[in-house]
Amino acid sequence: MDVLTLHIGHMKTGTTSLQATFRDNAAVLARHGLYYYARTRTNHALVRPFSGRTKARGESKFLKEFRQEAAAAGGLPAGLISSETLQRLGPEEIAGCVQTMRTIAPRVRVLVYVREPVALAISAAHQGVRSGRALADIEATPRVLNLTQIITRWRDAVGPENMIVRPFDRAQMAGGDVIDDVLEVLGCGTAAPELERRSVNEGLSVLGIHMLERAIARMPGGKMPYDQQRAFNFVRGPRYVLPAAALDKVRKRAAPHVAFLREEYGIELPPSEEMPSAPLALSEAEIASLAEVFHEINAFAYRMDRSALGRVLGTTMPYSNRYTEAPHPLRAKLEKLGLLDELAREVEGPDDEGDSD
Repeated sequence: MDVLTLHIGHMKTGTTSLQATFRDNAAVLARHGLYYYARTRTNHALVRPFSGRTKARGESKFLKEFRQEAAAAGGLPAGLISSETLQRLGPEEIAGCVQTMRTIAPRVRVLVYVREPVALAISAAHQGVRSGRALADIEATPRVLNLTQIITRWRDAVGPENMIVRPFDRAQMAGGDVIDDVLEVLGCGTAAPELERRSVNEGLSVLGIHMLERAIARMPGGKMPYDQQRAFNFVRGPRYVLPAAALDKVRKRAAPHVAFLREEYGIELPPSEEMPSAPLALSEAEIASLAEVFHEINAFAYRMDRSALGRVLGTTMPYSNRYTEAPHPLRAKLEKLGLLDELAREVEGPDDEGDSD
């Protein structure tokens, strides 16, 4: 390929949705001249060997596959690697990464989207709860990214002419969407109408985030699979926003980075207009009770999906956004015998929508 773009998919800039969409549409992207590695759910495996946090060193089997597939793809002019891991690399790690990538493509570019700090901190709070952090800790130390450091490190490695910084702001992105904007940057915007898009990591309501926090606390090790969390997205109500004191901390700490983006790249990010969430009109006992009931129902459905019977019947839990268990071998045999539909009807049970005495 002529150009390989490294997308520093830092948190809460639509990265997970972009990765899921590109993975599921790799063949479409190839028709428009873009190679995207789709063998793994994300591209983290391609760049983790360059991180000091990873024990393995040298070129990973995934990167070897990337190199081989790219070469066998018929000379596609452009390639993209998207990973959150890229934002955590230090200067020496970045230098090693860029050196390796230049053996795949003569020109290596870096693409990063920057989001208004308050909006990012609010979304990061949602993600923090999903990861098992206590909401009180998140509110005390809200997330602020050192965008100045991330950008300057990569700019030093690839050169200013190969550093692309874009605002994560609907009014300033092509099509008002990060996926459309990335495609425009890569020169294959014509692929946009053909993509089947995925939305991942939606936000939580005030009640939803409190329920999820308490449900995760009930899990072993304080961790819950994301597949099992998604139902909490559908607890309706106002979206959770950090308290005023936390938002003030974010503005103060982020001010130098906002100035850097304005001076170096002419990027103006409209200030977030979200207001702090009002306290819940529920007692702690009521919230905990709701979380317990919701969690137990949700956990049962999750286990059912992955049970032998669930795999035979092909069931998926309500609100599931990903179902990776392979069908049970017995499913094909029952279908061949004409028994699968009958079994499914028996499990579904009678229609209970009508009145009963």
